[in-house]
Amino acid sequence: MVEFYQLDLEVYGATYNDVIDLAEDMIIYVIKRVREEYGKECEKLLSAYHENPFFIIDYPKGARGFYDREDPQRPSILRDFDMLYPEGFGEAISGAEREYEPVKVIARMREGGEDPNKYRWYLMMLREFYPLQTAGFGIGVERLTRYVCGLRAVWESRPYPKLAGIGPTP
Repeated sequence: MVEFYQLDLEVYGATYNDVIDLAEDMIIYVIKRVREEYGKECEKLLSAYHENPFFIIDYPKGARGFYDREDPQRPSILRDFDMLYPEGFGEAISGAEREYEPVKVIARMREGGEDPNKYRWYLMMLREFYPLQTAGFGIGVERLTRYVCGLRAVWESRPYPKLAGIGPTP
């Protein structure tokens, strides 16, 4: 198993459209910043790609966790998304608008075969902060580095990767 870092964030009062925009702006900023810092090397790397990252949105209910919000106008559709890198680099970002109504969360837990008693802490938090609407996403730092640098494997983006069968690193 390879160790990895991930940035997770939640935005108070946000919708999934808000955090899709934030995710897109963040990727654009990182790529521009790396490009400015490393000039010709990064430009050459980035010019090899003819496509841009893209989003997949609105997964069907049941495809994701009980905490992803069902679209009130479109039953059975979740307000969530993934951003995928082009050229086979895979998933970049995964996020969603969160379900914040305790009754709906409990119903979704039961639909998915989860025991609400296992999530008492989560349900208490929802009740305490209701109606706290949030949306957020997670992005793998190494996957972003792999994409920006054009590396073959995620582990190559770590200064001291921990890989099974390979001895300790400095």
